[in-house]
Amino acid sequence: MSLGQDQAVKEAERIMDEIDRDRNGFIDYSEFLQICLQENRHLSKENLIQSFKVFDADSDGKISAEELKNVLETDELAAEHVWIDLIKEADTNGDGVIDLKEFISLMSKKLRTGAARG
Repeated sequence: MSLGQDQAVKEAERIMDEIDRDRNGFIDYSEFLQICLQENRHLSKENLIQSFKVFDADSDGKISAEELKNVLETDELAAEHVWIDLIKEADTNGDGVIDLKEFISLMSKKLRTGAARG
């Protein structure tokens, strides 16, 4: 493993420790939303890039429905359309995946919406 990969793994583990509140080894949807709503702490571009890397398991610069499923799915299996719908919500260029720009836009929008409600 290269130094960059090692650092990415350590950062992913740090993020996982911070987000996985019930310590079950998974980030469930409520934990994901809760961390997204902490706007001031997590909206920095660097934090969003690191979060993107957690989802982008194959490091191709895109998040697929399968990658979303692998990170967010818990013991309770969700229907396949759930992951596809999440992709559609962020996929502004219609290529069927979420790129970094789309991810940042989605998270920024979600954080602003959550802050307005809270």
